[in-house]
Amino acid sequence: MKQSFELEFEFMEKWGRFAKPEYLQIFLYTYMLYRKNNSVPSISEVAESLEKSERTVKNAFEYWSTTGLLVKTENSVIFTMDEKSKKKAETKIALGSKPSYTQKEIDAAASVNQEIDFLFKSAEKSLGRLLSDSDMQMLYSFVDWLGMPAEVVSMMVQYLVSIGKTGKKYMETVAMEWADQGIFTFELAEERIAMLEKRQSEEFKVRGILGIYDRALSQTEKKYITLWIDEYKMPEELIRVAYDKTVLACGKLSWAYMNKILKDWADNGIRTEAQIQESDELYYIKNGFKTEKKKKSKFNNYTDANQDENDEFFDQVLKNMLDEE
Repeated sequence: MKQSFELEFEFMEKWGRFAKPEYLQIFLYTYMLYRKNNSVPSISEVAESLEKSERTVKNAFEYWSTTGLLVKTENSVIFTMDEKSKKKAETKIALGSKPSYTQKEIDAAASVNQEIDFLFKSAEKSLGRLLSDSDMQMLYSFVDWLGMPAEVVSMMVQYLVSIGKTGKKYMETVAMEWADQGIFTFELAEERIAMLEKRQSEEFKVRGILGIYDRALSQTEKKYITLWIDEYKMPEELIRVAYDKTVLACGKLSWAYMNKILKDWADNGIRTEAQIQESDELYYIKNGFKTEKKKKSKFNNYTDANQDENDEFFDQVLKNMLDEE
């Protein structure tokens, strides 16, 4: 019996980021049993051991089968994680050039495949127009070339229409990204769209804080905002405070300067304005807070010895005037 097994760094770098945690758990546990016992447990055995439903385990195996790392059978799976199959899975899209289709081929496919026919009708409804031949060729390629289910392609098209991104090049780029990341089920597509909508909403709020309304963001600007939202997980109010501090220090928005502020807060676990104030006070104490001294001239070098008496006199006059009223 084997005491251990190894996974490539590339596996965890890719699937540790993109795979659903529950699916990753099921894969690793099942693969461990496969390497340990030289046999794959049944779906029911995996479900019972991990306290998951059999439906969840089946969905996980279905997901992993799309990556080329295993082949799903009726009750179990066959792992294909040897060098040849792994290389094929990782380069499936990169190596395959996009095929060309005749309109006859596409019409024939739609006539015998209800899912393709549904995809075309759904896309026409979402776009609000009849599909051109090139539209149908593009959508059909997502199903035939990238292996995406028609239902998932339809969801992707609806989302891209909702954000006004319907250019063919953009749609193809998104489709390839989804396929490369294994988004081949309704549930995974729903999760991706929800994540994108949440990010879009948060990005809109940040644009409002920064006063950017009349232009598109550059790729660098988007990367900064993604850092603040996804990696630093900064609340909206702290992004606003960081912007104010940046403008006070630089006289304008400086993305790099503002990012330095937010990164410092993230590294030190600062999540509230009260924590910012406390951090600032500690900084002033540690470094010695220096007040600005006024320059003296020959006119203000003179010290009035009667200053306190004069102040008391004028205070009394003011009090008497108020009493008379």
